Amino acid sequence: MKKVPFFNDSKVRRTIGGRAVAPGATLFVDERDHPDYTPPPAQRPRKQHSDPVLELLDNPVADIVPDLPKLTDEQFDKLQQAEKDGNKTRKSLLKAFDEEHLRRAELKLGEGNADPDREGEADPDGEGDADPDGDADKVDE
Repeated sequence: MKKVPFFNDSKVRRTIGGRAVAPGATLFVDERDHPDYTPPPAQRPRKQHSDPVLELLDNPVADIVPDLPKLTDEQFDKLQQAEKDGNKTRKSLLKAFDEEHLRRAELKLGEGNADPDREGEADPDGEGDADPDGDADKVDE
């Protein structure tokens, strides 16, 4: 560690870092032991991801959620799995993942049920499709 000077300007002996400093004397001490030392703010090392999709997880939830609809299904699944495997799973992000799953499922259902021949038709004959033969009212004798 870096050594810094400590000047004892009091009239009594002071102990700094396990060493006694006489009144009016100066002693070089480890900077962490100096009474005026303030530690520098901790800087979290930023994770370097090779995948830009995984870099989203370094952001706050409010910044991630608007980007979820832009991801492909594969990217979305990868992002969700990475969040679950991480050491800080955020409940609000997991809820956003669930809502995005529902949105994607509704989109797929909407695409899969589109029948161009029956588009706009509710029930043309009014009888429904539950009894196609029309013999549900008949009783076997």
